[in-house]
Amino acid sequence: MVKTKVDLHVHVDNRANKDYLISKLKEAEANGVKAISFLEHNLMKAYEKDGPLAQIIQEYGIDKFYSGKLIAGCEFDCLLENVPVGESGYNYSNNIVHILGLGFDPVKILDTDLYNTDKVYERWFEDIKTLCEIGKSLGLPMPEYENFDYHGKHYVKQFYYYLMDKPGLKEKFIETMNIPEEFMDNESIFFRKLFNDSQGKMHYKCQSIPTLEEVVKVVHDCGGKIFIAHPNHMNRAFPSGLEYVEMLRAIPDYVKGVKNIDGIEAGYLYNNYDDTLKFENYAKEKGLLFSAGSDNNPNKDGNMFRFVNEEKILFQAHLGESIETYYQTGNGDLTVDNELVQNLADAEQDLINGYNLKQRQTDLKR
Repeated sequence: MVKTKVDLHVHVDNRANKDYLISKLKEAEANGVKAISFLEHNLMKAYEKDGPLAQIIQEYGIDKFYSGKLIAGCEFDCLLENVPVGESGYNYSNNIVHILGLGFDPVKILDTDLYNTDKVYERWFEDIKTLCEIGKSLGLPMPEYENFDYHGKHYVKQFYYYLMDKPGLKEKFIETMNIPEEFMDNESIFFRKLFNDSQGKMHYKCQSIPTLEEVVKVVHDCGGKIFIAHPNHMNRAFPSGLEYVEMLRAIPDYVKGVKNIDGIEAGYLYNNYDDTLKFENYAKEKGLLFSAGSDNNPNKDGNMFRFVNEEKILFQAHLGESIETYYQTGNGDLTVDNELVQNLADAEQDLINGYNLKQRQTDLKR
């Protein structure tokens, strides 16, 4: 098997602009990354007709900055239904999981009812209204839903900062909800404990989050593949990432005879070498594909955090690298089977064809 260094999980949430994407293309080139995928959560602004990738193609040509392959991608929130209860006895129905779609036609998927940008925002508005109504029913002084920034952080995280910024509101919320104070330690814990878990006290069925079956169908219809995102880091009710994978694969197929899951994200920023090998071997045994990505989503200074023995350590985020594997082996390269890269569609060509773009040919000047 010939393996290729890639990064198929590079976040551009709230940074889907031309300059930022150019900087990431240059970084991928410098790091020897042979295939890259830019992702957002549930949105694909980077791939829109007047979006940054179309601008780069027409003004410069991708090859001015990057010689590898551009693969369309998105990280989808999915609602689980009809989930078989596993050995743990935990009912995962109505929980939210993260799924990667890779290699789909971005022009085609943006024309669907599920991921047309305007329709996504319409559904988000309804969820924000519901959130505000829940807050008011609990006796909390809530802002009107129009005050939320729809183009910024997820509305639940905005709600978290609203609670944290208003004097005395955090304490009132903890008392009203009768929750441990650690639920408010950070936005991620707040979201997971109160909203993402079906047993959470503020969980409700979001209109903006489709079911796994709906996401699988639209990605497959648009020519893409479905991968389970970071299975070692979404398995809260399971002893291992493999049991989490088995749970998702056991959900009934959306069409009889059609697989609901094509592969696993085996290589990941926080996976060590043994983790990656475990998921790769499982994929080979089950006839699945395996992808790899850094989940690169640095803060404004270009850094990310890592926890070692509960101590927070700052490190520079690098495309195409697993920091845990690097610490373990000295080489953290994220690699996949070269055939996967060859078989996933070229997003640049899909954008050129779908939007009738005039491709700018350039000499390579990196």
